[in-house]
Amino acid sequence: MTKVQTERYVDCPFSVAEQGIADYLQRAAAGGPEGVLHLPLLGAGFVSLSRLVELSFEQKRDDSEPGRPHLESVIMWKSGSRLLPDFSGVIRTRIAVPGTRLILAGRYWPPLGLLGVVFDRLIGRHIAHATLRDLGKRLAISLETRHAAWRRDHLQVNQTSANAADAPPAIDTNNAIAVSCITPAATSSV
Repeated sequence: MTKVQTERYVDCPFSVAEQGIADYLQRAAAGGPEGVLHLPLLGAGFVSLSRLVELSFEQKRDDSEPGRPHLESVIMWKSGSRLLPDFSGVIRTRIAVPGTRLILAGRYWPPLGLLGVVFDRLIGRHIAHATLRDLGKRLAISLETRHAAWRRDHLQVNQTSANAADAPPAIDTNNAIAVSCITPAATSSV
């Protein structure tokens, strides 16, 4: 068994990251492009193998850190190939003001017996780490893009509301109602 782990900072508030991760994983489990894993074969990923995997996940309570309760996404994917390993792991979130720290960790068993173990020690584990880093990068981009869109839309709504509040009220002269405020006059005594 080989263990892999990677961490990544995401410019997305912790308060919305867990739901964003669940949405991303739901799209991956449904066979969307999020379910395509990229296995970099040379260095920085100039040459890679892409494969749609069968992904499943569930969110559970993460008790690995004291303090505020977190959710974790327990993930499993099946490669559908005798040459590629199946994977089981977890995606955890941690508060990293003003954003979120993603922790992706898991394990796999190299396929092909002893030959697979030798390959894994020489090259395979590096491919596995790079694949997990790529998944973290794509998840981070998804969370950041989603949050940026929310902020843009939210700021436009607030901007429109602020502009409306600054504008003088429109008066419908056909149905106008006169309202006057009467204040007591100052009285003077002689």
